[in-house]
Amino acid sequence: MTLPDTSSGVAWYELNHSAAERAAFAQILLASLDEDAEIEEAWALETERRITEIENGTTRAIPLADALA
Repeated sequence: MTLPDTSSGVAWYELNHSAAERAAFAQILLASLDEDAEIEEAWALETERRITEIENGTTRAIPLADALA
């Protein structure tokens, strides 16, 4: 499937394809939202893990300036 590189790509797709094709396209779009939710959840878990390590003293925070030096 090839869409034009414009913000009107979705509208173009809707106007030029059958209901079944549009439904398939909608499923692809919805699935992409689920992937974002999975990524956000993974980062939330990683953030909690890192905070716990700092609070427990198993690791220490490094100032940004030192980390980038």
